[in-house]
Amino acid sequence: MLNSNIQEVEELKIFYKEIIDGHSFYEDNLVYVKHLTDLDNTEITKKKQELFSKYRKDLPTEEEKLQQLYDSEQWSKEQDEQILNYQYVISDNEKNLKNVIPLQHGPIIKIIDANKKELNKILQEKRVLMGRTAGEFAERDTFYYMVYLSMYKDKELTQRHFAKFSEFEELEEDEIRPYIELLDKTLRKFTDEILKKISVLPIFLNPLSYAKDSVYNFLGKPLIYATPYQMALLSLGTRNLNIMGQTDGEPPTLLDDIKIIDLVNWYDQQYSIILGKRNAPKRV
Repeated sequence: MLNSNIQEVEELKIFYKEIIDGHSFYEDNLVYVKHLTDLDNTEITKKKQELFSKYRKDLPTEEEKLQQLYDSEQWSKEQDEQILNYQYVISDNEKNLKNVIPLQHGPIIKIIDANKKELNKILQEKRVLMGRTAGEFAERDTFYYMVYLSMYKDKELTQRHFAKFSEFEELEEDEIRPYIELLDKTLRKFTDEILKKISVLPIFLNPLSYAKDSVYNFLGKPLIYATPYQMALLSLGTRNLNIMGQTDGEPPTLLDDIKIIDLVNWYDQQYSIILGKRNAPKRV
């Protein structure tokens, strides 16, 4: 059995290949989920505008519906301010969690949970009063369109899983749900932590060191067609190569007692030292 450190490296290599390939494959479903690019997102934005114009003909906008609720006194601006207050308290305390020791987490988590409960309650009340709006339907169908754009039958990403969006729209909700779950699984997979760990692996840094002056040679395509994961990984990798060129020390070698996170921490520490020297006041 592989030890936990070697097993983590093997898993990261699989994630790395998916990032370079620009898609994730799910064998049970025989689906390739494309990692959408900024160009894809532009197409999604355009589709959202088309959908909004379509629903706007028969339904009010959120702004119009909200003004109707204000005018009829079914809802108030004070209630909207309360929503913003709950959101601020939650966000502020979630930030505080990162700056205190675990023993102090309990009271803060209670505050967060209590405010989330109240927030969900008031949002649900508002949703009921708002009813259906053009924006709501446009948002729903835009999300479906993003799911549709992400699904492919082949690893070359030339054959969509559904020939037309209208074909995807005709599916029942329980038929659409598996594809939504695949997209969600893909989006949750490549966290900042995972990207930072991949960015210190020799399997990535070594070839990048030969191509860092021309990223096109590394990806084999112009950057405009790169996915956000590829761009983030290249940025981290370039930073790490620059760190190696500006420090006298050597990064630790991955061994049984040296984990990936130790390697990540080494690069982060060296980066902090470099920034410290760069920002230090110059002696006259």
